[in-house]
Amino acid sequence: MFYHKEHGLYKHAAAVQDTLDLTAILAQLTPAAKKWLQQVRAFTQIDSTNQYLLDHPQTDMVISDQQYAGRGQKDRSWYSPAGENIYLSVRWQTKVHPDIDRTMIIVAKAIQQLCFALSIKNCTIKRPNDVMIDGKKAAGILIEAVTQGSNIDLVIGIGVNVWMQHPAADASPDYSDPLPIHQPWTSLAEAARNAHASLAEHPGFNRTGFNRNSLTSKLLNILHVQLCHELVQRSL
Repeated sequence: MFYHKEHGLYKHAAAVQDTLDLTAILAQLTPAAKKWLQQVRAFTQIDSTNQYLLDHPQTDMVISDQQYAGRGQKDRSWYSPAGENIYLSVRWQTKVHPDIDRTMIIVAKAIQQLCFALSIKNCTIKRPNDVMIDGKKAAGILIEAVTQGSNIDLVIGIGVNVWMQHPAADASPDYSDPLPIHQPWTSLAEAARNAHASLAEHPGFNRTGFNRNSLTSKLLNILHVQLCHELVQRSL
């Protein structure tokens, strides 16, 4: 396993080449998902993707390469280093009073489904808002509701660890983990590597399959189907 030293941290070598590209993300969306996400923004750095959507009610989605004030449940900080993970927020409008806890589970199931598609089997949901792999946190969700006229907007924030990993023991003889994460954690790349002899043997691991752009598109497509299904169920 190869690591690249950047700003004092050791990063997975593949993460160095995984550039966030909004055009590539949008190109892989289904027509229905594209209709949902018409006003989108991408940033190299932002304080919080959720806060941006709360402040810009005409925007449907925002994604950023890094957050410097990312937050989770109960205003806990969400560690959001550059170039390694997925940090995005989407807007879902409804006229029906939303069940935020249920919506949280729907979003978590969409992330879980993405993991299953990557042959990551031991993926579970820890209520109310965490997705775990092998008992370690791999993703988190934050949902905030705001009234816009007769509509209720749900701002759905999603953070997924993609490349962020614990370096191998021989990556640096004087390595000590500097990450400000106070619970066991993992990432999709780490879990996929554990599920296969190596990431190179993973059928989806290539520059067009296992990267943040492709994973983001897949997640958004899954999430749109799940949210639409829930909307139909609640209207029956």
